Amino acid sequence: MSCLVQFFKDQSKALRTALFVVTFLSGVAFGQVNSGQLTGKVYDPNGARIPGAIVQAKLEETGLERLATTTNEGFFIFTNLPPGIYEVSIQAQGFAVRARRVRVFVGSVVRIDSQLSITPLQAQEEIVEASGGVKINTQTGQLSDPISARQLGELPIVTLDPYSLVTLSGNVTPFTINPEGGGNFSLLGFTPVFINTQPNQDFAIDGQPPTFNNVQVDGGEQVVNYWTTLGQRLPADSIQGINVITNGFRPEYGRLGGGLINVAINPGGASWRGGIYEFYRGDALSSGSFEANALGIEKGHLVGNNFGFHVGGPIIKDKLYFFNSTEGIIVRSRENRVALVPTPELLAASTAFSPATAAFFSPFPLVTSSVRGTLTVADTLAQLGITTTPAGVFSSLPPGTPAFNKVFFDVPTDIGGGLPQDTALDVARLDWTKSDRSLIYGRYSFIDRDIFRGALSFSPFAGFNTGVRERDHSALINWLYTISGPGCCSGPGASPWLMNLKASYNRINLTRNNDFNTIGPRLAPTGFAFSNLGGLPLAFPGDFPFDPNLNSLITGPLNLFQASADFAGAWHGHQLQFGGSYYYFQDNRNIFSFQSGLFTLGPDVPTALDSLVTGTAE
Repeated sequence: MSCLVQFFKDQSKALRTALFVVTFLSGVAFGQVNSGQLTGKVYDPNGARIPGAIVQAKLEETGLERLATTTNEGFFIFTNLPPGIYEVSIQAQGFAVRARRVRVFVGSVVRIDSQLSITPLQAQEEIVEASGGVKINTQTGQLSDPISARQLGELPIVTLDPYSLVTLSGNVTPFTINPEGGGNFSLLGFTPVFINTQPNQDFAIDGQPPTFNNVQVDGGEQVVNYWTTLGQRLPADSIQGINVITNGFRPEYGRLGGGLINVAINPGGASWRGGIYEFYRGDALSSGSFEANALGIEKGHLVGNNFGFHVGGPIIKDKLYFFNSTEGIIVRSRENRVALVPTPELLAASTAFSPATAAFFSPFPLVTSSVRGTLTVADTLAQLGITTTPAGVFSSLPPGTPAFNKVFFDVPTDIGGGLPQDTALDVARLDWTKSDRSLIYGRYSFIDRDIFRGALSFSPFAGFNTGVRERDHSALINWLYTISGPGCCSGPGASPWLMNLKASYNRINLTRNNDFNTIGPRLAPTGFAFSNLGGLPLAFPGDFPFDPNLNSLITGPLNLFQASADFAGAWHGHQLQFGGSYYYFQDNRNIFSFQSGLFTLGPDVPTALDSLVTGTAE
């Protein structure tokens, strides 16, 4: 502990003040962890523990080295290890050197017990790592399930979204979040899309909703803070590993009720490496959905291309390393949708009661569509189960009056290859080994995504198709420093104190790509989603015509700044860790939901039809 105190004394007043504020006055117990731990015990051939053995861990990719000595119980520990493969060597007086390779995942605690021998042993070539399935940390009780770079590279992913593999972990269920309320919702192909623009990009962990989870990338929070759901998407080639922690959370992980998805970005390595790929998906070998076949909807059109590259290596040997991964996504897909819209004959008949209905509908012509059937007044009443007439104004109309046309209209939509979009993703990282005690790295990621109009909200009436434009930025800088000095790392069980300082900034900016009629009055049959006749949705002019509870008018950036400090080390045979985090969240979105009116025709469909004819709405 004396070396830690001396370290603070040696720093400038400004730095001491900053460390004190972040560490002790933050209101959060610990900073965020983007590293792992390596522990174990060292024995002699007879099983007796060896004190004072020197243990060295060297990261193969960058050459980062860490030293520790075993306690009187033969125990050693390395904390705050960047994820990767380490060459661990153990030497003690009178024994041969023992070496082995160990993989450390982000957020994991790996234990290796070693037995030294008198005669030299050949170094183990296999990599010591957790076996498949859930890994239980017997020291902390933490449950985790790591996803390795090999799994990320070899398992098939339809949209090349690395987060799709999170479902490999136990107790994880894919979940399409609806931030306006509700969860998995899809009926006749109408699936609302909001903040997350890929299918199943959120997850329910241990039965909890996605809003109970947290996502960290290199130790920095990476969520949409307003809903605490998955934030910026990353290229598949940029990820070194994912560790899904489902229970037994350590204090440094902050608020959690479901699970933690801990992601580590690839660092640059000691040698240059790279790759290039192209993934094509077309409609030639695809088939229509069950719902589409039942409704007579032809198979849609799909052309999808995912392409990209990654490159990494040393800029200055043993000092400065670089990594970059870039991905492009181009998807063109369309498919017909079906809805029921009022016929011109019904609108004309309504003028006998009030001109309001016809006047409301007249500025909104139908998009190019085909009529494949018509429901008369008698057909509509039969669908509603109304046999006694007149039961209302609508039922008093002549039974043969055409009431609703069954229209098929073409919209951009996801039919298996992702939403129609043009997307560019990029991640870059620099690692600087300043000295044998100091490691600094920075990471920047960017996404520019254009989800086409009609993919977010669509309508058979012209001017109500909406999309979304997303531009996200994320930056992080991390300083890992080994605090050592006289009396700090000497004697059995001694290990240096480690300081981990981190600052990150995330900006998620969603801009709705509205059509020319989106911002305007909305008319809905009822206040409930999917008002229908015989399973076919009723569509009236307005944004999100199939669910009046939704809108396309939330737009603008969400900003998050985070700073954290962590300290870990040994003191009188005890392992100590303390730290803190500071968060600053800024919501700069504009919400135009109430700029124009939302009108409903009644609490149920029969009442709504009467109100449609009489021109009354609430």
